[in-house]
Amino acid sequence: MVFRNIAFSFALVLPFLINTVVADTGAAVANITNIDIRRRLQIEYTAEQLNYWSTGCGALKPSCILYPSTAQEVAAIVQVLDSNEERFVSKSGGHNPNEGFASIDDMGWKLCVPWLKV
Repeated sequence: MVFRNIAFSFALVLPFLINTVVADTGAAVANITNIDIRRRLQIEYTAEQLNYWSTGCGALKPSCILYPSTAQEVAAIVQVLDSNEERFVSKSGGHNPNEGFASIDDMGWKLCVPWLKV
């Protein structure tokens, strides 16, 4: 009975903790760059998720989608994600049907780099 109560409490608190980490990481990225950040329920987020060759990849929904436009922005983003031990993927426009290569679930970030200027 005690274990069930602990498990239930954890299930209630876990989404809050995940959203707090995502918010902290998003704030850190926003503070060091002028990067576009798209979150769920935004039209651009939904449009990007529909832009997959593989429906399985599009079914995975990242925490947020980041649109860096320079190599410096990519470096800054990767530093923040690494320091927070966050997972991420990069999507550039090619076709890779393997889930997790250019798509990621709730616990990760997606970097979309089709406009990257190097």
